[in-house]
Amino acid sequence: MKGTSIIEPILKRIEKERDVNIIIKNENWTLAQMQKAMVDGHILIDSLAEYTFGKLSLEAIQYACLPLNAYPNWIAEYYDEPPVVAVTADTLYNILLNLIDDRNLLKSYMERSQRAYNTYFTYEAAGNYYKEQLNLK
Repeated sequence: MKGTSIIEPILKRIEKERDVNIIIKNENWTLAQMQKAMVDGHILIDSLAEYTFGKLSLEAIQYACLPLNAYPNWIAEYYDEPPVVAVTADTLYNILLNLIDDRNLLKSYMERSQRAYNTYFTYEAAGNYYKEQLNLK
């Protein structure tokens, strides 16, 4: 459902073409395993499905791991700064190569994701949102 049948062949192709370490999660992992993979890694591909990014993408940001995910217009309109790098089946390969080859681009996207996380997803951001919506002081 998340596009694994598209993602895996692209990752295997890149692994042959570039000197990178690819981790493909094919079974259930513990929280500790997921956290370690995100801390050790730089890029997480969450989903190509045309729904919004989820908890895993937000967790990746907290571990300085850049989340790539489908980012349809219906969700993008709610964010001034995108928390994820938008990918599709057609763009995933080239976006990954650009991020691998250009560490400054990778860093700038990671910083952008962190800014978005701080703006929209911290406890303080959520509290401020509800204070405003409920007209609380």
